[in-house]
Amino acid sequence: MNKALLPLLLCCFIFPASGKDAGWQWYNEKINPKEKENKPVPAAPRQEPDIMQKLAALQTATKRALYEAILYPGVDNFVKYFRLQNYWTQQAGLFTMSAKKAMLAHPELDYNLQYSHYNGTVRNQLAADQAQQRQ
Repeated sequence: MNKALLPLLLCCFIFPASGKDAGWQWYNEKINPKEKENKPVPAAPRQEPDIMQKLAALQTATKRALYEAILYPGVDNFVKYFRLQNYWTQQAGLFTMSAKKAMLAHPELDYNLQYSHYNGTVRNQLAADQAQQRQ
């Protein structure tokens, strides 16, 4: 029995001696070597066409598609023109929505709020206009 206990006792003394001392978690944090900072090389900026060039190209494409649809009637030519026409309609709608949002965000831009000549405010506005002219 002593022979069986001897290896067991040796293992009990060896394992704790080889183990790391455990402390609070921040004592045992692994220190990562500082990585070399790889600064990303900025890619060459993409040259976008000037806004006026882009507008001119879209107008030219729309006119060309219209003329092709008129001179060479066909489904494909009409579809090409109609898609461009729908693009312009969509952009006009987006412009209108942005104008409405701008008026709500910046009411000082609204002419009707500055110079209101509607029903009940006519007298007040006329009095303010006359007072301003006197100065």
